[in-house]
Amino acid sequence: MTIHPNPSVIIFDFDGTLLDSMPFWDDLALSALVQHGLEPDEDLLRRLPEMTMREVAEYQAFHYPVLGTADDIFADWKRQAREAFQNKLPYKPGALELLDDLSRRGKKIAIATMSERAIVELALQRQGIGSKIETLVTSEDVGVGKHEPAIWLEITRQFGVAPADCVVVEDAYFAARTAKTAGFQVIGVADGANALYATHLKDIADLYVGSLEDLIGKL
Repeated sequence: MTIHPNPSVIIFDFDGTLLDSMPFWDDLALSALVQHGLEPDEDLLRRLPEMTMREVAEYQAFHYPVLGTADDIFADWKRQAREAFQNKLPYKPGALELLDDLSRRGKKIAIATMSERAIVELALQRQGIGSKIETLVTSEDVGVGKHEPAIWLEITRQFGVAPADCVVVEDAYFAARTAKTAGFQVIGVADGANALYATHLKDIADLYVGSLEDLIGKL
């Protein structure tokens, strides 16, 4: 399958698509359980890729009270995430080159993410990446995660375009499925953290690539 040429807006997911951050988030969510000698339950492991970190903190506070309140858990995660996003976490192979290529050719670039704006902006400050992004929309802005299309529809509203004229670049199957159902073109990108659902992502995506490097000069 292929995407339609010359999309009006290219909308990137951030975690796992542009930034290699999924192993960090997974470790962050589970490390406190391990430190307390607790085993993560099956429901948490199943739902983890689809939850915002605030939702994970609330889940853990409810099911594992020894970890503290949701506010305490979330505050500690935010502190660690700020340091990692600002200084440590690498961008995915081809991400910087692809953004440079799109920016040079005058393409409109947006980010739709379930991570907090303040944390994502720290990563975007590196190497002037933020200057290439025309808009950043987060789950905080629309009040829901990517089980609903609101985050992408807000971007179409800002640009005054239709979903069919946009391409959503995603590594997560559940998010790609939501975007596809809402009428967006979808490019699926391989990521190790979502390998279990890679076949499903391939099946629904208009185009599936092993790396962002495969998209340079082609969008």
